[in-house]
Amino acid sequence: MIYYSFAREIIETVKLLYRKGLVSAFSGNVSYRISDRHFLITPSGVHRSILNEKALVLMDLDGRINKRGRFRPSSEWRLHAMIYRRRKDIFGIVHAH
Repeated sequence: MIYYSFAREIIETVKLLYRKGLVSAFSGNVSYRISDRHFLITPSGVHRSILNEKALVLMDLDGRINKRGRFRPSSEWRLHAMIYRRRKDIFGIVHAH
């Protein structure tokens, strides 16, 4: 994976949130801005304890998904994209619930 170090950080963060009980098996989402136009985000419908780098979704701020992945992005991707568009100084988002 081209963005392995970013992806690794996302996976470690999600698994820590899950272990600490801050997200349930299928809730919460984490993303990381990798360029001015693109970000990685956790997928929808993948159990947080078994999440891996290949499951992450690479997309642009307009919602276009890079075809490398087979999963749908978190349903909260619009919130992440809006924050990244408005705040150039934000590089990561954790949405726990």
